[in-house]
Amino acid sequence: MSNIDEISRTLGAIQADIANIKEQLPSMSKKMDMITFSNIEQSQKIENTIRKLEEIEPIIEDYTRNRQRAFGALAVITGLAGLGGAFLNKIAGIFIN
Repeated sequence: MSNIDEISRTLGAIQADIANIKEQLPSMSKKMDMITFSNIEQSQKIENTIRKLEEIEPIIEDYTRNRQRAFGALAVITGLAGLGGAFLNKIAGIFIN
């Protein structure tokens, strides 16, 4: 009889587990729905961010290109100012000596 009692207890435990799972199923389903909805929202936010980045990428490229041109122009102006200063130094050296 001990085997029958053991099987009976095991079946009772399984039935209790099944009943417990059935009780928890609606709340688990709601949690899964919330998680899914949250993931969808996050995915949409990521897609919107990517779209915005794609929109401003040409602006950033133009800014970078213009900044490089400005630095190049500044280097040329600095070089010309240096040459002008050296030229004026030579002229001043000629007249002062």
